[in-house]
Amino acid sequence: MSEQFFISNILNFAPNSGNGHPADLGEIVGHDLGDSTDIYQKVGKAHTDWKKIGQIDSEGKETTAEELIEYSMFGNSTSSFGGSITNCVTYDDNLQSIVDEAKNRPATTSFSTGDTLALQAAIDALSENGVLEIQTNDTYGEIILPVTKNIVIRAGQGFNPIFTGNGAMAFLNGAEKQFLIGLHFLNCTTPSSNVKGGCLLYNDNHTITKDIYISDCRFEKSTGSAVLLCYHQDSYTNNYQLNELSENINFLDCDFIRAGTDPVEGAANHLRGFNGVTIRRCFFDAGDGSDVAWGHDGKMRGTNLHACLNIRLQDTKALNSTINGGEGFKFDMLNASTAPFQNTGIVSRCYAENCLEGFDIDDQSDISLTDCIAFNCVEGFVMSKVTGSGGFEKCLAMKCGESFEIGSAVVPENVNLKCNLSVDSTIADFVLKNSMPLDVTNKTGTRDCLYSLFLRTL
Repeated sequence: MSEQFFISNILNFAPNSGNGHPADLGEIVGHDLGDSTDIYQKVGKAHTDWKKIGQIDSEGKETTAEELIEYSMFGNSTSSFGGSITNCVTYDDNLQSIVDEAKNRPATTSFSTGDTLALQAAIDALSENGVLEIQTNDTYGEIILPVTKNIVIRAGQGFNPIFTGNGAMAFLNGAEKQFLIGLHFLNCTTPSSNVKGGCLLYNDNHTITKDIYISDCRFEKSTGSAVLLCYHQDSYTNNYQLNELSENINFLDCDFIRAGTDPVEGAANHLRGFNGVTIRRCFFDAGDGSDVAWGHDGKMRGTNLHACLNIRLQDTKALNSTINGGEGFKFDMLNASTAPFQNTGIVSRCYAENCLEGFDIDDQSDISLTDCIAFNCVEGFVMSKVTGSGGFEKCLAMKCGESFEIGSAVVPENVNLKCNLSVDSTIADFVLKNSMPLDVTNKTGTRDCLYSLFLRTL
């Protein structure tokens, strides 16, 4: 059995817990999550107390990381997430059903030529609820998506249409309920690094979109960031205001392969200024260094979520972010301490391998990670320069330099660091630069002890 297989499957093979759900790392290390709701009292509290922000959800209050965890772990339905959604399970089911409907909706237009201008005209001609199905393996140049609501652009069964160019596909201000399904973006270049994506971008400064769904797409070889959607294109460090946020963007079952070259703030998938971000079952691979022709092979981040509320990141892998800008998963406000909000969300069942930093909660972020794994990273889980709250629970770091690090600027009472496991670290298991005490539920061990635990779950 390989180490990678073991690491990615140990939680999946764990026996069921008493509540009928699969056992997780918290139970393996001897901590019953259901009896410890006090763990979450700190998560999100500092953010809520720091700045009261209204009109984020349907009840007129901001959804914090604490509430999101409650939705996920306990099915809490006392408040709503995203307006009509009462808990994360319902949200996941609803999201999948929305995408499945778009996949199965009968095509209103079938397109079977290789002409980019003709494809643009066909897309522009779509009416509301229209579905354009591309039934070719041809390569197309730049496309601008219309503002028309509720349109689907998808690959036909068995076809692989490719999009390329200097900013391959652009959204316009006001775009709403648009679906991209089964498209392949290849060898794209960015019109403006750190402002616009090479594959997906906002066409203009100050663009706001709503309900964008991207499913089963492949983003391969792009300069800059493959996906970079940014409201402030005049100065990306501008503080975001609530009325500048796009709403509800979703990436499901997408692959990002060598999908960027900007190591400053870029990422294969870089989103700035969103209320509602879901990334599920996606795969990021920055490259193993073997592609010499691709100048930045093995350097890029997987995701960078900047100024985003209500993040849901699940069942996603990030590999080989090894040089400058080498986070598998990053959450950042770019030192925007005067912004009227900060990142909020949860990350669950995600995996980072061979990265400078597997998971990095940076600046003003209210992000909580549960059941995540970092393998062979220089630093596995990092919380730095945070004025908000959040942390790591039931996470596993294996064969990392430093498994878990909490920065000196992080207020101890704002940190949730419990039920984590550090295995075979090469430098240190738990580095607490803010002098907070290490909770006794955190454990250290060797690979042999993990194998023993794993065998007990078979």
